[in-house]
Amino acid sequence: MVALGMFQLDSTGSPPGDYKCHINKLSGKFLGQATGPIAARYATMLSRTNPFRNWDINQRYMRTNSFITPQTVHDHLAGLEEVRRVVAAARRDGILP
Repeated sequence: MVALGMFQLDSTGSPPGDYKCHINKLSGKFLGQATGPIAARYATMLSRTNPFRNWDINQRYMRTNSFITPQTVHDHLAGLEEVRRVVAAARRDGILP
């Protein structure tokens, strides 16, 4: 998002407060702010339904996997693959190193 000019990092290298969030919220921010031909092209590589919508930081600390269903795993893996394709395309385009 920084490479696309969506926001600037501060002097410590941190994103602005609105962007200090987990993937379940960041995914929607990218789609909502992907303006311009380059960012819009990458946005078309992502599904409109947030595959991380059911992700929660607390899942990392659960003692049981009763809340992590096969569908949740499938959704998160699909989302990860989308992000991987966007990063690969941005590298090919010279946007990312």
